Amino acid sequence: MTTYARIINNVAVDVVTADPATLFYPTIAAEFVIVPDGTVQGSTESGGVWTPPAPRPAPAATYKPLAPMQFYLAFTPSERIAIKKSTDPDVIEFWATYQLAVQTNTPIDPNLISVQEGLDWLATPTTATPAGPGILATSRITQILNGVQQ
Repeated sequence: MTTYARIINNVAVDVVTADPATLFYPTIAAEFVIVPDGTVQGSTESGGVWTPPAPRPAPAATYKPLAPMQFYLAFTPSERIAIKKSTDPDVIEFWATYQLAVQTNTPIDPNLISVQEGLDWLATPTTATPAGPGILATSRITQILNGVQQ
């Protein structure tokens, strides 16, 4: 099977295995050249060697918005007590944001970096540098982001 590609700046931007003249307007079809089989869109050419693009990273997990009570119940009672008793300014701010969501009946968006970083901080051990509050086990973060009730 013959593979054709339209090349722009040494990058295969369009790759097909059918005759380009049957697929594209004539002026575009004329831009296609034969390339080695296995060449894929995004491949780059250097010195006659075609290199496929680097694999894309897996998309980050996406989480469903959580009602304030659903978010609250994702923490264990001991975690909630430790958060409320904390004098750490970052923990206080994290919980204040939750309380604002309650007051405005606004869902918590677990996809927000501020929510994820807040949970990461809650899971930072007291032995870390800088020392964190050590309120959560790291394994609890995904459960909370998913709203798994405790």
